[in-house]
Amino acid sequence: MKTARLLQLLIYLLANEQATGQELAERFSVSKRTIYRDIAALEEAGIPIVVTQGARGGFSLMSSYKLKSVTFTTAEKGRLLKVLNIESGLMLADEIGLSLVEKIQLLTLENPPVKEFISVDEGTIHPPDVENQTKIKVNQINQSIIDQQALKLSYVDGKGELTKREVIPEELILKDGSWYLEAYCGLRQSIRLFKLTRIQELAIIPRIREVSAVKPELEDVEKTLRNICLEFLPSELGKLYDFFSPDKISLGLTGEIIVNFAEEPQQNILPLLLMFGNKVKVISPESLITKHQQEIQKMLKIY
Repeated sequence: MKTARLLQLLIYLLANEQATGQELAERFSVSKRTIYRDIAALEEAGIPIVVTQGARGGFSLMSSYKLKSVTFTTAEKGRLLKVLNIESGLMLADEIGLSLVEKIQLLTLENPPVKEFISVDEGTIHPPDVENQTKIKVNQINQSIIDQQALKLSYVDGKGELTKREVIPEELILKDGSWYLEAYCGLRQSIRLFKLTRIQELAIIPRIREVSAVKPELEDVEKTLRNICLEFLPSELGKLYDFFSPDKISLGLTGEIIVNFAEEPQQNILPLLLMFGNKVKVISPESLITKHQQEIQKMLKIY
């Protein structure tokens, strides 16, 4: 009976910052004198109990003991450290992240260090200077979402025009090697995606209105897919696996690489085609062949 009560007492102290003798006595339906004897028994067993005197005094466990008593397995601790390591590769390290790493490392003192075999050096496709600027924006936007603040942006739109926007941030999205901000745009009166590299100026401002109740939904996207067939030179096979899954890639009769996939009509794949230069040919549809040819002619007129 006493052993069970001692275990219950230890669990209670682990779950609570501090407890008075009277509180513990009522909790376990024993006298305060019994509680004092139980506390002494725990101390004799090596449990580091802190006794605080005064009106606000009571019993508590040393914070380091409470930390080490958290029931994480070695594998779970290693996973947490990996997640934090990946986050530090995507965002600038902040006080919370550094504090979490320090605490989790304390949990692993009794065990051999967990070998890190996953890391993120640069989470995007951008050069280092652009990557560093993007990380600063990610941290600022993330903080504005946490604080429920709005943002004032100077943004270069798809037409190359510099626009001023006031937006209410909703979510940060890492997509196709670039960071995007999903936010309600006051200028467009709708939810928009903003590419962080196109944000030239960024300032956090007070949120002056809520839009969740009246926020327009994203416009319905045409769901009909178009089938696309491309032909590549054999030398491009390695690069193609960066963009297409193996089931979409096949070998042609004369050694060429054939790629078949379905895409939503509004998706612009011309940049992908131009990236492969003279090593790609559009087989179908006819509309894409025409667009590809027109783009090549525009490039010829530059010189």
